[in-house]
Amino acid sequence: MIRKILFAGIIVLLITSPAVAWWPDNPWVNVAICTASGSQYLPQLVSDGAGGAIIAWEDYRAISGFDVYAQRVNSNGVAQWTIDGVPACSTSGGQEYPQLISDGSGGAIIAWQDDRGGDNDIYAQRIDSDGTIQWVTNGEYICLITEDQNYPQLVSDGSGGAIITWMDFRDGSDYDIYAQRISSDSYVRWTENGVPACTTSGLQGFPQLVSDGSGGAIIVWEDSRIGGVDIYAQRIDSSGVAQWATNGVPVCTATVWQSRPRLVSDGSGGAIITWEDYRNASDLDIYAQRVNSNGVAQWTIDGVPVCTTAAWQGCPRLVSDEGGGAIIAWMDSCSGGDYNIYAQSIDRHGVVQWASEGAPICTTSGKQWIPKLVPDGSGGAVISWPDGRYGADDYDVYAQRVDGDGNALWMTNGRPVSEPYQNQQYPQLTADGLGGAIVAWEDERDGSDADIFAQRVNRDGTLGPVPYILSIVDVPGDQGRQVSILWERSFLDAPQYDMITEYSIWRKYPQGSKIEEIGREWDGRLPEKIVPGIYRRIETKSKGQETKTDYWELLGTVEAHFWEGYAYIAATLNDSSAGGVPYFTYVVSAHTDDPHVFWDSRADSGYSVDDIDPAATELTVRPLVEGKSSVGTIRLSWAEVVEGVNGRPEPDPVSYRIYYDADPKFSPGQDNLLAETHELDYAHTDGRIGNPEVNLYYVVTAVDAGGNESAASNRVGEYDRFLAGAK
Repeated sequence: MIRKILFAGIIVLLITSPAVAWWPDNPWVNVAICTASGSQYLPQLVSDGAGGAIIAWEDYRAISGFDVYAQRVNSNGVAQWTIDGVPACSTSGGQEYPQLISDGSGGAIIAWQDDRGGDNDIYAQRIDSDGTIQWVTNGEYICLITEDQNYPQLVSDGSGGAIITWMDFRDGSDYDIYAQRISSDSYVRWTENGVPACTTSGLQGFPQLVSDGSGGAIIVWEDSRIGGVDIYAQRIDSSGVAQWATNGVPVCTATVWQSRPRLVSDGSGGAIITWEDYRNASDLDIYAQRVNSNGVAQWTIDGVPVCTTAAWQGCPRLVSDEGGGAIIAWMDSCSGGDYNIYAQSIDRHGVVQWASEGAPICTTSGKQWIPKLVPDGSGGAVISWPDGRYGADDYDVYAQRVDGDGNALWMTNGRPVSEPYQNQQYPQLTADGLGGAIVAWEDERDGSDADIFAQRVNRDGTLGPVPYILSIVDVPGDQGRQVSILWERSFLDAPQYDMITEYSIWRKYPQGSKIEEIGREWDGRLPEKIVPGIYRRIETKSKGQETKTDYWELLGTVEAHFWEGYAYIAATLNDSSAGGVPYFTYVVSAHTDDPHVFWDSRADSGYSVDDIDPAATELTVRPLVEGKSSVGTIRLSWAEVVEGVNGRPEPDPVSYRIYYDADPKFSPGQDNLLAETHELDYAHTDGRIGNPEVNLYYVVTAVDAGGNESAASNRVGEYDRFLAGAK
């Protein structure tokens, strides 16, 4: 394989080795899902329930027309079914616009529009976790009635089957909305060719649906029954009976038009719906509404504004915030010219939670458009989009994770998921169950036709089976210059893979350090005994940027044991002090038996604190010149402090503070500080010295670089010099 070590989400050192069998850590490589002849388009994917994904797409390998194929990749990125996928339907005519959901048993149910009969109908197929077709070859029909049925969408019925909705032209005048339920064993449960959700005048189109949590579904669509375009919704129960007003309830009937509705469950039997809205006439905005299980709007009539800033906001998508609200992302032209990606959180009461204009997800140059997102399992979301920052003929796939407070957690303006030359477009994603996501897209990297590729992005924004640094914190109660690094294992460090042999820990050398002059460069093999000075060069480079070289010193290794987490006490070069807090940067690498196959964590930083006071010193006093009195001057001397109060060596340079006062019971403080020095003696000149009526008293403390101050030394008075034998 060709792979690149990943540091901080950026492409680095190029190494070659055998073919990859796991998610790569290089956004120029990725996993090929289908590279068959002809083009493959519009991938869709769902979780397989085990950390992997099932991906379906339109496939033109037969040339005579589009078919529908599918592939499963496991959590490790390894294809589980036939190379280039298994056919869900490869009959005559064209099968297009596949959509899929999990069947709840590790497989998937796929629905598509199909013109094998001369006009478009709706078909569906179930594939199990082994890639075996479960229903009749080339799919069960959902609707075969005359005229066109298009744009199928589906959700789980909660029992291993699906509820499917579509736009239907059976009356020959305009489109209506119909739905059907199919069981896990392929039997349609409602009226043949579907039940109506809306058959009123005007055009009803582009339906979306979400489970109502009771075996039915809530369906939302665009509706032109009263002129312009509005948003309506209907709930259909598990028996196929409409629960709300005939032909649906209005979600938004504001002036001009509203379009592209999307919805998500509110967790209480209702739904939160968002759409793009032209009511302000000057540009598009984003609005949202919540309807309860009875179809009653819960927020302001015609919806609450999500973003109404100047310029154009469109193509909203949303996911649950896992608290009864939603996170909504959209494409936004507020920066002028190009589109960027923004997001907003709205709570269950319809109150926006982030900045009024939304949280910026990507605002770099070029066009970023049509974001897709999935929940991250922690109240945030992972968002992906096609990105034209390097030119309109070279789109890449980027992603960003945002937390529940609207903070972007990965690289500024997103991390590259796929960035070979040529276009990578139309990404879709599903959650990986660990806070990250699996992304699939159309890919033109071979320069001739479109293929399907995929990539897993870990919760920290890294790619591939990298370890994940959880924290770098000071080791408490020590002499400093140590931090504790805690990391989560590579997912290959598990019994089913048994790939990781050990982890190595590396510390970045400060800028400008010439480590190559004091050590030997790493040859890829970890030594049995770590000695100072083993270093490696890591070259960091992202698309369109110059290469940067950093040096990293090997600190130690930890053997792999299939544990979920590991820890290592790592050295720093110094501690925090009054002069500043020096951060040190570390990388943890996961190694295999092949010295050229390893994965670097994202780099992370921490600092150390010396929180052990130095030991106290012993103070003596004597004349300035030994054996001879010197009026007005006295010399103080003390023992060097080389240990802390815990008896361990002091790693920092120690200075000494001298305090004095005429009061024998004085307390050392800023008001009686005489001097601070690194020397072991000090000459004090004072007009009161030698005056028999005045006795000055002294103490000395030791201070380390961390600002820790020892207890005071023994207290010595000027008169003590005579007791010491001075003449």
